[in-house]
Amino acid sequence: MTPLYQSRQYSWVMLIVIPALLVYIGVAGHGDPEGGAPWWIYPVMLLTLIAFGSMTVTVTYEEVRIRCPLGWPRRRVPIARISACTPFQRKWFSILDTGIRPARGEFRMNGRRGVVLTLDSGLPVIVSAPNPDELRRAVEKARDRLPKHGGA
Repeated sequence: MTPLYQSRQYSWVMLIVIPALLVYIGVAGHGDPEGGAPWWIYPVMLLTLIAFGSMTVTVTYEEVRIRCPLGWPRRRVPIARISACTPFQRKWFSILDTGIRPARGEFRMNGRRGVVLTLDSGLPVIVSAPNPDELRRAVEKARDRLPKHGGA
């Protein structure tokens, strides 16, 4: 099924800081075999960059799916459980704020813009998006296709 909305976001802070740290560690340890970093630090830092450096948000008629490249962390929110979807925009300096905390319902690669999905239980799920209005429209379109329950 073709998604209603899909975006891939990158944590530019991680994409700049981790390679810079790798270069610094390599240069600082060069020529000093005892003072350099252990060999395993390089693959661990690169795996961290690959695992948590990007995130994909997909909206279908059934769910909103948030997923990092290696599959964890991830979250699936059924459209039927979403009671509200409101966009947010923070100050310019929060662009550096990245946070993926599945237990708290936060999935932010770019902390400046996104949507808050309010679940029927009242809990929020915060999702960053480069175009939050388009994400909100996709969620609303999916919610409009839900069966209407008549009160009796």
